[in-house]
Amino acid sequence: MNRKRLYTLGPPRPPDVPEPFPEPPSLWTMVKPHLGKFYHRFKTAILVASGILITLLALLFYDLAKPDPERLTRQDVKNEIDLALEEQPPDPSYASLAYEIIHPSVVFIQSQTGESSDTGEGALGSGVVIVDSGIILTCLHVVKDASAINVIFADGSVSEAEVIVRQPENDLAVLQARIIPDDLIPA
Repeated sequence: MNRKRLYTLGPPRPPDVPEPFPEPPSLWTMVKPHLGKFYHRFKTAILVASGILITLLALLFYDLAKPDPERLTRQDVKNEIDLALEEQPPDPSYASLAYEIIHPSVVFIQSQTGESSDTGEGALGSGVVIVDSGIILTCLHVVKDASAINVIFADGSVSEAEVIVRQPENDLAVLQARIIPDDLIPA
């Protein structure tokens, strides 16, 4: 029932207008108290995660900012290898070092058998001076059945030699040189 009011303090309202609703709170005002509690509860974890994220972003920007590396070609690699080899000569091989050490002790052996002494044919071989008194170790097949044995030392001097020991089971022979050079070095 609509009754007329007898006493009013203000202008009458139209009967069909409803009461205005209060304005709803904003999202920020609703979240703000919960966000503060959340931050205080997980403060350390948030700071660590933020540090990691900042570091990753810095690495990403650094990687994007640096220029691309030069592409190497086969010619570039070959040039660098040649340059390195020119700067430092290679060490001598073990074989060349061994040769330098043993070279003064190596002798050249020429043997002639009884029937080949007229034609100049015979066996050729090498030996090693093992004692500075002119004792030479060689293979028996080089001096076997030899009527004359000549030994040429590393300095070029020539001497006759004779077999003093034979060991056929090991194909070894020991020779004694008649003339010994002054600078003879045994192995």
